[in-house]
Amino acid sequence: MKIISRSTIDKFTYTLGERNEVDQMMSFTLLIQRLLGQQMLDPCWTCLRFWLHHVFGLALIIYVLFGTIHFLKNTTNDKLIAEACYTFVVTFSFPLKYILFVFNKRVFRELYLEVKTTLYEVIKKNSVDGGKSVLEKVKKRVYLLYGLTMCPVTSYVATAIWCYLNGKRITVSKTTSILMPMKTPYHEIGLILHSIFMFSISSVVIVIDMWFVLLMYFFCLSIDGTKNMLNISARTSGESQLEYALRLNAGLRNFYNTHVKQVEYLHKMNIMFKWLGLLPLIYLAINGCIIFLLLRKGVDWTFASNMLPVFAELFAYNWFGEQIKVKMQELNLALLNFDWTNMELKDKKCYFIIVSYMNKAFSLKTAIGTDLSLITMTEVLKVSYQTCTVLQTMD
Repeated sequence: MKIISRSTIDKFTYTLGERNEVDQMMSFTLLIQRLLGQQMLDPCWTCLRFWLHHVFGLALIIYVLFGTIHFLKNTTNDKLIAEACYTFVVTFSFPLKYILFVFNKRVFRELYLEVKTTLYEVIKKNSVDGGKSVLEKVKKRVYLLYGLTMCPVTSYVATAIWCYLNGKRITVSKTTSILMPMKTPYHEIGLILHSIFMFSISSVVIVIDMWFVLLMYFFCLSIDGTKNMLNISARTSGESQLEYALRLNAGLRNFYNTHVKQVEYLHKMNIMFKWLGLLPLIYLAINGCIIFLLLRKGVDWTFASNMLPVFAELFAYNWFGEQIKVKMQELNLALLNFDWTNMELKDKKCYFIIVSYMNKAFSLKTAIGTDLSLITMTEVLKVSYQTCTVLQTMD
């Protein structure tokens, strides 16, 4: 017997359009968003409807910030001060990222609807098992991202609980005070509040990044499917030249109609992630420097686990930015290898127009005009490490 019935899951994971395999695959993520009051794919979702979730989240943020400030007033340890700065950056970036996501909820819904309809249909047509293997791969990537993000949170909470069970009372984060006496029941209340804060902030961050990975992964797979539309089988012995030309024209028309939708999809991705894509670059430049600096002063494996989500986020955004350029080059090459010489004259003109259109550069750009790519990622890492080196020299 299932703990949660299918009808209940469908109710709390409602999205635009007819429910299909994509919705079922994302049920786990949508349920987490619904639990946190952030299931924005539901067309009935509003901030006011889930105001209690937001007030509680804001109260936790203020509580953690004041706890960190209180700790800084009572320490002169450079390593702990640097770790507290990391806490500030993470705490401030969380609401900023969420607010940007809320402002783009309409575009987000349109993108998800495109994924579960247009893009998924293209993928299914070019999959031998009707897209089932694709959904399984996506599900594994979702769990992997959750694991990478929850790793540092789990290490912090597990350490605090282990010490508590062994009679030693510590805070979840060394650089954040609970603002209450370290005795029963105040210590337990502080432990619970800090644990809720860390798990909720990690869930929100990973959900936003996970949606980016999902949206881009489906886009890249659909590009592969669109490319296969140009693989028209050669003319058979019993087929006339006109019939073959009509077949070529039908394939090219199908390719063009699908690609136009993909270009519009990419345009919406640029609208939604122009600021959300910039944040990981800034986030890594600052936090990467702090992490490098702290590791030079001595390895704290609990804190070092923060490197996983920080670098994974930067890599995901820039790797998919690079993949767009690669996929578009493959698409251009497939179009150039298309058997256009056997098309009718009027169709050849359409082919030349499409080739001219395809010469346009496609990429994911941030709000400052920087392309998301592996080159950008290496530049950010370089800046972060150089800053760390300069600070180390001044120490």
